[in-house]
Amino acid sequence: MSKKKTPSFVHELDIKASPEEINILNKRLEVARQIYNACLGEALKRLKLMRDSTLYQQALAMQKKTKERQAHFQEAEKFSQFREYDLHTYVKILCKDTWLSEHIDSATAQKLASRAFKAVKGYAVGKRGRPRFRSKHRFSSVESKSNQAGICFREGKIRWKGLVLDVNYDFKDKHGLESHALSCRTKYVRLVRRFIKGKVRWIAQLVQEGLLYLKSKNAIGSGIVGLDIGPSTIAVVGKSEARLQAFCPEVKDYSAKIKALQKKMNRSHQAAEWQRKMTETRKRSHGELVNNILRLGKTVKTEKLSYSAFQKQFGKSVQNRAPGMFLEKLRTKAANAGGEVIEFATRTTALSQTCQCGRREKKALKERWHLCPLCGIQAQRDLYSAYLACFVTDNRLDTHQACKAWAGGGMLLEQAVSNLNKTAMGKVCFASFGLGQSWSGSSVKKESIQHKALDVVA
Repeated sequence: MSKKKTPSFVHELDIKASPEEINILNKRLEVARQIYNACLGEALKRLKLMRDSTLYQQALAMQKKTKERQAHFQEAEKFSQFREYDLHTYVKILCKDTWLSEHIDSATAQKLASRAFKAVKGYAVGKRGRPRFRSKHRFSSVESKSNQAGICFREGKIRWKGLVLDVNYDFKDKHGLESHALSCRTKYVRLVRRFIKGKVRWIAQLVQEGLLYLKSKNAIGSGIVGLDIGPSTIAVVGKSEARLQAFCPEVKDYSAKIKALQKKMNRSHQAAEWQRKMTETRKRSHGELVNNILRLGKTVKTEKLSYSAFQKQFGKSVQNRAPGMFLEKLRTKAANAGGEVIEFATRTTALSQTCQCGRREKKALKERWHLCPLCGIQAQRDLYSAYLACFVTDNRLDTHQACKAWAGGGMLLEQAVSNLNKTAMGKVCFASFGLGQSWSGSSVKKESIQHKALDVVA
């Protein structure tokens, strides 16, 4: 039986490095890049050898999902030496008694080989595209296999092949986050190089064993939370609260400035700085939103969406807000809290087209309000979808439970729209919120629904 993986989290520490130490780290990172590229090239060669082998061709011709077929694939991998530990042997021979071993230890070199193998393995099984060799400015991190050899965190300092680096600690530690992180066992250390405001900064990421520290204000709720995720907006409905908001409203769109600066190569560092600001603000905003959702409940239900399709249709919005990255963070933190994120099929539920009375009507994307001529329910479309998501079980909507809870749920949805109207002035307000399409604000829509109601009665 395989050992159960223990949960882990990352704690970052700024490294206090002198110019000489930064120069050494930069050299070692460059050597690590060259080793990675060598391992990547070797892995791609062995993949081609495996695909050309008779065993592999026989496995392709067999019936899918059988033990015999899997055995043939494993034999083909063994024949071509396309396995992770085979690549470890390759990198050991590559670095042995050469100038490479003066800069990189064996444990770190093996981790680079594993990194290259996983990239090629993902390409081999069709989960990602063909991996590319890393250029000088597209390789920014290096890590070791464990905290016992290679890059280590011991006695409060980072130690790596004769290099001893001090780190900056948060001595105030207002919430006790750092003291909790440092009390946990360190699995391994990752060193990351970042360019902040044109200057090189080195960060030590300690991968710690255990659960992430939870602040008292972010206590996890026990109820069910429904989500409706769009490319730029998100609707959240819990037992005690509902809200409709933009994804990462604090993230400013610097794309126009970035585009202008890209034409002037001598100012490219400023473009990278704005990109870094967007990334950090998005990460912080995702974290706050995840905490707000889990405060309502640790069981979250939402539609299973294709975020790659989102990216094709709403490329700019998805790039700025990253809804897929948000959901992954929500899934991880919910699991750490003993909860889960349940994704259900959109075809069987069709929440944006369905009413709790059972009536289903396909709506145009521009229609942002749910107005039912049969039962008279009026609600903002995204909020109503998030409300219905709370009552989906086994890919089916339980309309009976949705109707039963509507007395309180409807008031929450109205309150969410009211709060949105109050805060919309001077802030991010998307057309998809539909604030100008409400029942009271659209006589044309109201008249249309009344005609539909008469048709149904007739």
